[in-house]
Amino acid sequence: MNKMGNIRVYGLVIALMVMGFAGNSLAWETTGSITVTPTTGTVGTLITVQGEMFGTSTQAKINFGTSMSIALATTDETGSFTAVFTATQQGSSTVIVHAESTYNIATEYFYLPDTLIILPSYTFLPSGSSTTYLARAIATGKGSWTVTTATDFTANIGSMTENVYTGITAGTCTITGTYTTLTGTATVIVTHGTATSLDITPKTASVKAGETVLYTAKSTDANGNTWDVTGLTTFGVDDPQGSMTTKHLYRWQGWDMDGAGDIHD
Repeated sequence: MNKMGNIRVYGLVIALMVMGFAGNSLAWETTGSITVTPTTGTVGTLITVQGEMFGTSTQAKINFGTSMSIALATTDETGSFTAVFTATQQGSSTVIVHAESTYNIATEYFYLPDTLIILPSYTFLPSGSSTTYLARAIATGKGSWTVTTATDFTANIGSMTENVYTGITAGTCTITGTYTTLTGTATVIVTHGTATSLDITPKTASVKAGETVLYTAKSTDANGNTWDVTGLTTFGVDDPQGSMTTKHLYRWQGWDMDGAGDIHD
């Protein structure tokens, strides 16, 4: 009889223990859940986390990647909570959103951008002209956002004021944009501007009868860029004893005491 009695007592204790655990908001018998809204965004995006089945009247802690305890919330009588915080910079574009309380835990994901593109990506620009650049942050397969105002722009040649580039020196310029840990580049080919002066060389020359002198022409713009315009220049001469060929060659056909003529521009 004693053995039977002990068995009944032990059985009652075990049953009470099971009922006790089950009665504690079903904390150890169910799995909590959270909903993250939105699931993608940039640094500074306002994120709302809603949780269920986290135990009644207890504190829920939210971790956002490496930002521990970024938000705290108290659960209600149903074990639910709502927490709001802003996305912080992370070392990875895929961020674990982790919620935990004394009774339960749950995990979801938030996606930060993993690529930055600068637009226009390739363009030609005359010296002295300007163009405006845009920055787009992309979370691959998730979405994209314009982040121009949060992006730092630099240029290796020319002038960059915020996101506006002005070409000065002719050549290939790289525009670099930096947003959080992301970097994107664009290329602009700066060409010469409108010609402001024309230079003919040589300035002076001496030539004997029957000899020739080759002339070239060079233009310069307001920013000091120079380029050859010999093939686009029409050459003429006012010397009745000389002539200019179509290949920019001057030929002197006259003569003087020393058998040479002087040419001046």
